[in-house]
Amino acid sequence: MLLLLTSCSHTYYIPSTHNVPIFKEKNEYRLSASFGETDNVTTKEIQAAYSITNHLAIMSNYLDANSGKRIYDNNWGKGYYFDGAIGLYQPTKRTGVFEIYGGMGTSKQHHQYKMNGSSELSFHKFFIQPSWGISFNSIDIALSSRLSQISFNKIQNNIDPLQHTEYNEVYAISVNRNHFFIEPALTLRVGWKTTKLQLQLTQTDKLTKNTNTLYPLLYTRTNICFGVFLAF
Repeated sequence: MLLLLTSCSHTYYIPSTHNVPIFKEKNEYRLSASFGETDNVTTKEIQAAYSITNHLAIMSNYLDANSGKRIYDNNWGKGYYFDGAIGLYQPTKRTGVFEIYGGMGTSKQHHQYKMNGSSELSFHKFFIQPSWGISFNSIDIALSSRLSQISFNKIQNNIDPLQHTEYNEVYAISVNRNHFFIEPALTLRVGWKTTKLQLQLTQTDKLTKNTNTLYPLLYTRTNICFGVFLAF
């Protein structure tokens, strides 16, 4: 859910992996670690969730992202994102589970633009995430969708104004700080009852119009992550 760099252009929002625990009863724990690489960006994530009662649960996510080449051309970006959420889950029949979570998060990121300066950005995020999944001993399948709002609250534009593209991209964010996204995802897990390999595909679409059509907010539209999922 945050920064990064695509070839010569920087990206300022990447959605985190959906945390879809598929709880069935109280006192269940879920842990996962995942890795993703897209648009020259490498992401690493850790997620956790716990079912407090037979219907109430909490979860948390941490994402670390890096991109670009620091040694060769000093054109790179790095950042992190952290969130927490609380929600409800309801088993349906024997294997299906409906869940809905609402939460908030924060992100900080740093961008370096070769010898032309740097930028520091941070934003707050609010989201709601419903999902429906089925779980068996050897396979889990889940469909989820997340409605997200991000609000940039800190923007330091230290880029040389003569570098029109990079300077104007960051300046446009300072003018239009609030953005809404819809982020559907498909999650597939295979393995054993307590340990599974996880694959998730996320598609991100912006719901709000860009006030600056020449320099819209740059974000990742498609993200694929691989990881390990533990349930106990």
